[in-house]
Amino acid sequence: SLVAVDVLGQPVVAAAFADARFGAAALADGALALTRDGGAHWERVALGGDLALDVVWSDRLRVSLVSRHATLGPDGTLAAAPRSRERSSAS
Repeated sequence: SLVAVDVLGQPVVAAAFADARFGAAALADGALALTRDGGAHWERVALGGDLALDVVWSDRLRVSLVSRHATLGPDGTLAAAPRSRERSSAS
C-alpha cells in the first residue's frame, strides 16, 4: 500500500536519493526540497519562480521543472542537465 509522506508541510510528489544522506523531493506545491542528512531536515531550493514536477536518480539527481531539466548538486545549486546522446540508426 502507498504511504503519504509530507516534507515541509507538503505532500511529496516524487523523491530520489543519491546515497543514504543526499536526496531531493518534488512537492505538491511545486517546490523542490533538499536533504543532506537522510531526510531528518529539509530545505527549499530556490527555483526562481519555476515549479518542480519530478526528481529521479540516474547518474545524478535530475529534476524536471516546468521550464527546463536540471541536475541538483549537494550545495543546492541547479545546473543545466546534460543532454542525452541521441542514437543514430543505420539504414
